Amino acid sequence: MSLDEVKEKLRHKIRGWCAYFKYAHYTAWQQDTDMWIRRRIRQLLWTTWKKVRTRKRALLQLGCDEETAHKWANTRKGAWRVAHSQILSTKLTNGILKKNGWCWLGMHRVNGMGR
Repeated sequence: MSLDEVKEKLRHKIRGWCAYFKYAHYTAWQQDTDMWIRRRIRQLLWTTWKKVRTRKRALLQLGCDEETAHKWANTRKGAWRVAHSQILSTKLTNGILKKNGWCWLGMHRVNGMGR
């Protein structure tokens, strides 16, 4: 499945969740779920960068310095752990994810009520 298909499927599911829970007050659950969704997106992106040089190039494009990019591109940690690491949390920010078309629950809720 391509990344665009994954984005569209996620957008469709989130829209459905927001429609189903539009009158509910679930802010704590929403925040926890949003954190999990964003971490899962970061994990997905990390696993699509399969080779070390691809990961290093991607980290350099995100504004990482050469030494740190080399260190993290060669890490032996798993994708889920790297997705929660300081490097991806600070370089692959929520703004960048939003700009690239990713979505999560908080983007579809307005003042505790769904659209």
